[in-house]
Amino acid sequence: MATRFDTSSEHTFLVADGQWEARGRGLVGPDAREAEITGRTSIRTRGGGLITVDSVMTVHANIPFDVRQVYEVRRTILPERLTFVQRNDRIGELEGEIWLLPDYVVLHYASPKGRFRGSEMLIRRSADRYTAVGHFVADKRAQTVWEVELTRTAASAADGF
Repeated sequence: MATRFDTSSEHTFLVADGQWEARGRGLVGPDAREAEITGRTSIRTRGGGLITVDSVMTVHANIPFDVRQVYEVRRTILPERLTFVQRNDRIGELEGEIWLLPDYVVLHYASPKGRFRGSEMLIRRSADRYTAVGHFVADKRAQTVWEVELTRTAASAADGF
C-alpha cells in the first residue's frame, strides 16, 4: 500500500524563503584530509512551483577554495518530490531530485554523463536548523564527504547575496 507524506509545512530548508549559514567539517581529496567547511545559502520561492537557491561554500583546505552553486528547484505533482538543475562553477551542470520525508530531506544528483554524482541527507532538527551529511564523487572516487550544521539566519531571502 502506497503512503503519501504530508511534508509541505514541516520543512524550511530548500523549500521556503530564507538565509542560511553552514559550518562543519569534511574529508577532501584523494588523501581525505580534514578541512573546515563554511558557507551561506539564499533561498527564494518564485511562484509557479519554482524555487531558486544561491549558495557559496568555502572549503578551508591547505589551499582554500569556494564552490558557487545556483539551483533551480521545481515542484512536481507529488508534494514530497522536487527536481532540480544545479549549475556549479567548478564542474558545470548537475541534475537531481529532492525527496521530502517527515524528518529528512534526501537529495541525489549527477552530471549528464555520470562523471560527477553525489547525495546528501538533511536531518531536520528544528525549523531553523538541519544537519547535512553528504558525499561528492568524481570519476567513481569520493572527492569530498561532509557533515555541516545549517542554521537559518533570516526567514526572508530579501537580503540575499
